[in-house]
Amino acid sequence: MGEAATGEDVYVDADSISRNREGLRFIYSIGEETIYAIAYCDSRTWYVSGYDEVYSPSSHATSNMIDYVCSQE
Repeated sequence: MGEAATGEDVYVDADSISRNREGLRFIYSIGEETIYAIAYCDSRTWYVSGYDEVYSPSSHATSNMIDYVCSQE
């Protein structure tokens, strides 16, 4: 997807994308960290349960990430 604001590479596990009643579940990684998330495509945000936070794109890479995940709907 590109480079995050932290300077680390962002990757999405394409096989992990699946719909549930909350949104689109997906797995992505930033650097060495694997993150489980739920995308809310209407608002272009995603929720990360491990951090209990909702995020918005803060770099071109995370913008690409949410666009890619939402395009799989």
